[in-house]
Amino acid sequence: MDQAGVNEGKSKKAKNGAAQKLIKCIALIFLASVFFIACGSAPVENKNAAAKSPTPIPPPPERIEKATNVSFSTYSKEWPVGWQWIDPDEKYAPTPHDVKKGVLRVNLTTKKNLNDKLTNAPRHIKPISGDFQIKTHVRFNPKENYQGAGLLIYHDEDNYLRFERAYGGEGGGGSGIRLDVSRNGVFEPLAAPGEIQTDAVDVDMKTSGPAKHS
Repeated sequence: MDQAGVNEGKSKKAKNGAAQKLIKCIALIFLASVFFIACGSAPVENKNAAAKSPTPIPPPPERIEKATNVSFSTYSKEWPVGWQWIDPDEKYAPTPHDVKKGVLRVNLTTKKNLNDKLTNAPRHIKPISGDFQIKTHVRFNPKENYQGAGLLIYHDEDNYLRFERAYGGEGGGGSGIRLDVSRNGVFEPLAAPGEIQTDAVDVDMKTSGPAKHS
């Protein structure tokens, strides 16, 4: 292997290590349904959006002792117990969503994101502690740059991990799977869709790790 290949391998290992350290060291709030972004172009600041830290103070974290199925009732508009729908732009530009068919459906609007420039992406969250594994099924067919939906491991607006079915975004790459991390406010793409290409509309997504709550 030439030196360029060795350096590239070290770089990828360092990025993966950063993601693992993020999961291990922060208090976790995770998104077990879907996390959404939709821009269509490079994101810009929304001057009407809520200020930093729009997410309401969550309830005490729940320790997950056994596998739990999170489902939406076709007879009720209530969210599953312990879960919150967070839409930072709800006052100015709410994201249309419903659970009429027993699943969470979201009609993506533009200029929604979660990175070092925008923090207004809608999310469905529950605070937890302890070790965890989370899996969700995403039906999504992104066609424009900066569209994505998937799993979010979230501590605050400066520390989180995004794992999603996406199109483009930072690093480009068309249609595929992407992984991004923010640590202490520094946002970094770990894998762009060009590295994990797919045109699949139905995707099962799963992640796991230790959760330490302080």
